[in-house]
Amino acid sequence: MRCGGGRRSALLVLLGMGVVLAGGLRAAVCVQGAAEGETGVEDTFSYGTEGTIWLVPHSHYDVAWLEPEFATAGRIAERYRDHVSQALDEAGYRFVLDQVPALQTFLFSYPIEADSLGQLVKEGRAQLVGGLYIQPDENLPEGETLLQEAVLGQRYLKETFGLYSRSGFDIDSFGHSWQMPQILRAGGMEEFAFARAGDEQKPPASEFWWVAPDGSRVLAAWMVKGYDVAQALGRSSNIAKEQAKIMDIYRQLRPYAATPNVLIPVGGDYAAPPSELVRLAKDWNARHTDVKMNVATLADFFAAVRRAEANGVKIPEFAAESNRVFPGYYSARIWIKQRNRAAEHQLMVAERLATFASLLDPAYTYPEPELTQAWTALALNQFHDLLPATAVDGVYDRMEQRYEKVETAVQEIAGKAVISLARYAGVDPSETSRPTRLLLFNPLNWDRQEIVRLRIPAVQGASQGASPTLFRLLDDRGNEVPYQILQPVGQYRDAFGARSLTTAWAPLAPGTYGAADRAGIDGGETSAAGEDGWEIAFVASVPAAGYRIYSLEWGHAPARSPEEKEVNLEPNEQGDTLVTTAAYRLVMDEGGNIRELSSESEPDRTWIKEIPATSWSEPVRGNGIRIATDESNAYFPDGNSHLVASTVGQPSTARVLAGPVMTRVIHRTELPQAVIVREIDLPERPGRIEFITSMDWRDKKKVVQVTMPTTGRGETTFEIPYGFITGRSPGQWPAVKWVDTSSAETGGVSLLNRGLPDHEVYGGSYRLTLLRSIDYTFFRHGDSPQALGIGSHRFEYALFPHSGTWQEARVDRQAWEYNEPLIAVWGEPLPGSTRGSTLASFLQTSANLIVTAVRRFGEKVVVRAVEALGKEAGAEIVWQIAPSPSQPEVYPVNGLLQKVERGFTKLAEGKGVQWQARPQEIATWLWGCQ
Repeated sequence: MRCGGGRRSALLVLLGMGVVLAGGLRAAVCVQGAAEGETGVEDTFSYGTEGTIWLVPHSHYDVAWLEPEFATAGRIAERYRDHVSQALDEAGYRFVLDQVPALQTFLFSYPIEADSLGQLVKEGRAQLVGGLYIQPDENLPEGETLLQEAVLGQRYLKETFGLYSRSGFDIDSFGHSWQMPQILRAGGMEEFAFARAGDEQKPPASEFWWVAPDGSRVLAAWMVKGYDVAQALGRSSNIAKEQAKIMDIYRQLRPYAATPNVLIPVGGDYAAPPSELVRLAKDWNARHTDVKMNVATLADFFAAVRRAEANGVKIPEFAAESNRVFPGYYSARIWIKQRNRAAEHQLMVAERLATFASLLDPAYTYPEPELTQAWTALALNQFHDLLPATAVDGVYDRMEQRYEKVETAVQEIAGKAVISLARYAGVDPSETSRPTRLLLFNPLNWDRQEIVRLRIPAVQGASQGASPTLFRLLDDRGNEVPYQILQPVGQYRDAFGARSLTTAWAPLAPGTYGAADRAGIDGGETSAAGEDGWEIAFVASVPAAGYRIYSLEWGHAPARSPEEKEVNLEPNEQGDTLVTTAAYRLVMDEGGNIRELSSESEPDRTWIKEIPATSWSEPVRGNGIRIATDESNAYFPDGNSHLVASTVGQPSTARVLAGPVMTRVIHRTELPQAVIVREIDLPERPGRIEFITSMDWRDKKKVVQVTMPTTGRGETTFEIPYGFITGRSPGQWPAVKWVDTSSAETGGVSLLNRGLPDHEVYGGSYRLTLLRSIDYTFFRHGDSPQALGIGSHRFEYALFPHSGTWQEARVDRQAWEYNEPLIAVWGEPLPGSTRGSTLASFLQTSANLIVTAVRRFGEKVVVRAVEALGKEAGAEIVWQIAPSPSQPEVYPVNGLLQKVERGFTKLAEGKGVQWQARPQEIATWLWGCQ
């Protein structure tokens, strides 16, 4: 049957907006379903006595790089059509295709060839590889985002072609995270092909078993000489010349092979099918017995490798990451990384809120279509040239539109969910001039006690400089809670769309992240946290995956004055000043740089200690800003960079504001390159020391870093997607949300970040890159002036000094809390409410788990958690509310919600589950009726 199609232009508009092309597209294209598992046809390949060459044709698709998305989608669709046409003309031609947007464009644009593709897949002559939605970056996204790439990609393949891909295919991604084997297995994939291995961590052979921390493994193939090593092959009728080319490539690759089978990818960026490849292989095989050649799919090659292993060939294991590749991308267009991190966490939180609301409020409709569309838009933005920011200026407009789409969606989803949750808790969230209730919701699965900052609705629009009406703040037991009114300090708003997470997220407030970000593109100055109106701060305690209700008694003066007081500090002879709280002691130079940070109660416990100047370097001090030359591109750091400016030795204007919750130290420094405002929030109780640094950037071809010479000694640990890793050499590396250097004996210091992944680590001395102001992607200076980032920026990071190891101090939890602030809902007591509880927890777990996803799947509920400490131990999840309207069943599943075999114990009539968790294991559980 032949089905009609539409026009390419209509599809490209949808792709550009990040729209999920679901039922409409599949109804328009008739594709015969392929057999489950892509087993292919009977083995008719040729095998040599010395070795076998496997030629795998492909055309690599960049969603956007040097051209906008419209152009790239059309080009790849034509190439996919050409592969299908060649296979129809030559029975011996086989090939692979990948990435959902490319397949969508092809199916929509060429419906006749689309029908033929389905049959070729069924016959094993074409293979749909990848499994992920696109080829993402593997170092910068959260682990849950990477697993969602697999869910979205495999769902599309199953619904469109009737199969799941078994072969991952990230041939152009810039380095590979250690948890990828587990993520791939959770996404239904057993094999993985890639091209770009790390500069230090290279696999032992071109074929190997890649093993994740929990023991999950995939059979991997490393394209040692690149995915385009044979791009020119099979395009000439001069067979002798072509055979000489392939012998040269074979001799380069054969020493790396773990078995007699050698994979040679034949293709490149938008490469046309090699028209002479089948004839080349036939002629070669007629002339050679030692080395044979096959035109094949990736599945054919992996099948041959597995047969070799079954026949006794040893395939090595590799239990590590493979990084670094192009480390310059870790901080290129840093505002994209900041915006992405906020979007990831807000989407995960909105999904959890929606799930809880759907279980507690029968009238609430779970927004599954809206969530799927938001995940799809975010998935497309994780592409390995978009999120790393290695593309030219013209491609980022579409990316920003998708971020806006995600931000709008999470605002609406979370807003509707918190209305249901607030009413469940007995709070009416309707607007009021003087709310008497504040509901704080904790989206994480452990009890939290931390400083929360939030805006007061009653004084929105009040003139800054006048105090708001005082009130008493009471917890759910009637105990008074001290709070602090935060004065404006002149921070710059971010002009590039990066979202501030300093304050609690109020989904019912105007704008996705509050009024600050809505008005923040003008580069003006605002209040303490960069938001309009008054803010307060207090120490909140909220139970795991639950809420606590606080009360406000207006017109009653609190026992302790909430006003911040200006502190006049007298510098010593060296110009240094001392700032203390009940928890910390801070010594700063006249430029606002930290000479020493120590414990106030234990003076011998020092967390930051300056590194003195030498004959070739200036002193290194805490929260010091250094500006150096950067003449390089988005891919590579400048190896000849030299310092041009620093806040060390520069005068600054200082303010110190002390209150009952914390003392804030603010320094404003004017340099030729930028005006920099740095705020340090020094708490009264031990915990995170948070930093807000904003600047009006005016220069170009520079890199801006902040230095933290901590006293951390021992092992350095980096967070990676869904886990952590140690053993990296000193130097530049990516980290998701935290880096820690510590030991059980000495304790240590963690550096937490919000969307700032680029770290240089030398023992316990950290450099965090805030901005790379560069003007080109790869080819020439001036091709991407927007990457200079001229304008106002805002950066948020924190230190967490601690005793013991990072596991004992739960640094991982601190980083999650820092990136997922408490959720605030103002309101009044709900008339007629019978709920007497002012605090509740909906879901509880064992301490070794971090819950990354709570979502609905029809009438069922999915909970995903990762073992966070790297130790095999018992794990437990227990619902405190009913996860199903009837007697629930619970069973383990993979990321595709396919049932898996494992031992577990069902608890509490199906409301809980216990199991033995492997180190850094990702475990997914499905609750619902059997």
